[in-house]
Amino acid sequence: MGLQELSCPSLQQERCRHPQLLAVLWLAAAVGAASLTAFDMTVIGTRRNPPEHPAPFHAIYPASQTRQAIADAQSVIIASHQRGSPPIVDRQIITGLEPGALLINVGRGAVLDSDSALEHLTEGRLGGLGLDVYPQEPYPHDGPLLTHPGVLATAHTAALTSDYFRAASHRLGEALHHYLKGQPPAHLLN
Repeated sequence: MGLQELSCPSLQQERCRHPQLLAVLWLAAAVGAASLTAFDMTVIGTRRNPPEHPAPFHAIYPASQTRQAIADAQSVIIASHQRGSPPIVDRQIITGLEPGALLINVGRGAVLDSDSALEHLTEGRLGGLGLDVYPQEPYPHDGPLLTHPGVLATAHTAALTSDYFRAASHRLGEALHHYLKGQPPAHLLN
């Protein structure tokens, strides 16, 4: 599906109907997309191999169309689990963001050109930068990504949701059950 194949003639008109356009780059899963639509957001995504049916996203575009997909987005979430060398979200993509856009990285630190993001933030071209992952971890406590007033930094906790804890508790219970029966737990690594 191309950018012109949205349910309206152009992405600009879609933005007029839905004042908040959120792009999720290199989405690993559709987690949260349905929740965001409840806030009157149009949620689009990019993926290396887009699925035929994008639900719960409004549309999912090939990663090769990332620059076009994010051009009108007020918020961009990087949710990639790819390695990032060189960074996938580089200076060219960051420069293509709408002025004042929010950029959030919950994927991998190396996926984002953090120096370029910080430069755009300092110059006022980005409205804010949210980071849950960093180019190196542990990241220095006095590093520019943690000391800049326009950065909201968390300690690599974006995945720690109630669903995560529910699933982890279930797996722990199963492992203990197997152990008490003298059986090896499922998914034993060594």
